Amino acid sequence: MMQSSAFSRIAIALLLIFAVPLKVTADELLEAKKILNQAFEVALRVEDESSRAELLRKIAMAQADALDVEGINETIAAMKNASDKAFALGHLGMSQAMAGDLKAARKTSSKIPGDQDKLNLLGMIALDQAFQGDMEGALKTASRI
Repeated sequence: MMQSSAFSRIAIALLLIFAVPLKVTADELLEAKKILNQAFEVALRVEDESSRAELLRKIAMAQADALDVEGINETIAAMKNASDKAFALGHLGMSQAMAGDLKAARKTSSKIPGDQDKLNLLGMIALDQAFQGDMEGALKTASRI
């Protein structure tokens, strides 16, 4: 019975995660945050640590896509694995860069607890700056790599 309950919680959380589109418009952001918060609450109740960790990773990715910084910070705080935290922050930074908020992306990169993920994000930011014609900014960002 306990196993069935865990599977039910996982199924509910996955449904809530996939109910949120990958890219969220400003009008949908509030609803997306509510759905992701519900998924987060369900994930916290999953007893199996591996399943809970996988759900938290998926929730963090959706929160990053929705640019839900407050929500993703709460999700990251619930994660036990440092590489999961780094991945979530890296995904947030990439989403911020893709949305054109390079300042926020650079700030997020400074929070990533690992060189590889941080360097990957900084490289993407520098490329984005170069494609936008900001060569000075791209070189400055690249110098941090």
